[in-house]
Amino acid sequence: MSLHPAWSETGLKEGTVGLAAETRFDQERWLQGLREAARITLENSRMGESIIRDLETQGLQLNKEKQCCVGE
Repeated sequence: MSLHPAWSETGLKEGTVGLAAETRFDQERWLQGLREAARITLENSRMGESIIRDLETQGLQLNKEKQCCVGE
């Protein structure tokens, strides 16, 4: 088992990951999988935030259009 510094998308170390594997190769495969999973999760979060902002903007626009139509 070896200890590896934890990582984040910004490169900041956030702790330590203990990883036990039978071979160094297996250990590197696990670490690579963890890195990819963290990246994918962050990308999904960013995409979700972008979609929420777009929907909020669309909702505001629809409210403005509704007010214009009701006011006429």
